[in-house]
Amino acid sequence: IKSDYLNALNVNAKGVKIYSESYNLREPKIQQLRVCFTLQENQFVKAGNKTIFVQVVNPKNQSISKDNSYVEDALGARLQFSTISEVNYNKKDTDVCAYVDLEKNKTIKGNYIINIYSDFTKIGSTIFEYK
Repeated sequence: IKSDYLNALNVNAKGVKIYSESYNLREPKIQQLRVCFTLQENQFVKAGNKTIFVQVVNPKNQSISKDNSYVEDALGARLQFSTISEVNYNKKDTDVCAYVDLEKNKTIKGNYIINIYSDFTKIGSTIFEYK
């Protein structure tokens, strides 16, 4: 399919624990999700800097979003996001990883939906199971 949209392949997420001097080894919760994906090679997409939004939605359908970050389009539609990646895209497969800080009160066991957006177009998604 020829299209001038980006496409995110091989989307995967892993839980990350941050180890530090203040880290409690008995603390079972992850503090971040590492979301990695490949922006697919596409000769129809203009090369240059691309803003990629990563949205993480918990099992209660709440967006994980520090300070309720969102972008708005010209029509007033809102896209709430968890983190932004600025990616230099040169029409070749481009690997990207982004880190999402989890909010303690929204981090629960279950399936998280991870959506990848370029502008307001969903270009990839995956499920992360937090046990």
